[in-house]
Amino acid sequence: MKMKHYAQPNDHLTGFRFDNFLLEIFAGIICSVFAVAGYKAGILLLFIPTGLVALICIVLVIHTIYSFVRKWIKVQIKNRVDSK
Repeated sequence: MKMKHYAQPNDHLTGFRFDNFLLEIFAGIICSVFAVAGYKAGILLLFIPTGLVALICIVLVIHTIYSFVRKWIKVQIKNRVDSK
C-alpha cells in the first residue's frame, strides 16, 4: 500500500503568537535582572551570557511587534481595496 502524506501547511510564522511574545518578554526581563546583578557584582561570567540573551529577547520582541503591525496594516489595506 502506497500512502502519500504531506505536512499540512500552517501560518504560525506570520501570525502573532501571544504565548511566544510573553515568553520572550519574561525571559528578557529575567535575563536583564541577572545581567544587571552580574554587572554590579563584577561577575563577567554572569553578565555577558545573560546580557546577550536579554538583548536577543528584546530584539525578538521588537521583531514580533513589527511583524504583527506590518501584517495588520497589510490586511487593513486589502480589506479597504476589497470593499470598494
